[in-house]
Amino acid sequence: MLSILSLDCATRVCGFSVITQNDVDPPILAAAGTIKLDSDDSMATRFFDFHRQILDLIKKHSPTHVAIEDLKFNMGAPNFGALTKVAMSIGVAQMTAAMAGFDPILITASTVRARIENKAKRDKKDETRKIINLKFKADLTRLGFEAGLLKSHHDISDAIALGWVALSTCPKN
Repeated sequence: MLSILSLDCATRVCGFSVITQNDVDPPILAAAGTIKLDSDDSMATRFFDFHRQILDLIKKHSPTHVAIEDLKFNMGAPNFGALTKVAMSIGVAQMTAAMAGFDPILITASTVRARIENKAKRDKKDETRKIINLKFKADLTRLGFEAGLLKSHHDISDAIALGWVALSTCPKN
């Protein structure tokens, strides 16, 4: 059984999901939500809290793999300082995963969109959310998510999409 803990890292609200799959059944969304960090705290305190909350998720869900959304820096990015802080949170997530015995799977958002949307509508993020809502509709309902929630909580849908794509990179037993 494969179990992917996926993390969409940020500096205030980070999305996570846990997707499981056995050899015969389709993937199951076992958990999804957000890790909330206090924006009044220093970055060091937020990073420590992020580290602790990732460890809690690993202990609670016992994943076989950890996937982390990686950044692709573009020259002329509008807010390079914010991207730098997100990159540091990605580093915290990687370090935490490594401390827990994982070699994290790193996948960029553009790779996730391309794989999910078959490169057809690469620039339309709403398409990814629609596909995730359809693919995991029953699981989202079972987990208590209201219809349309993922539209306003893109961190969660991004983490689910990341986990779904990461499943395809893991060796099947």
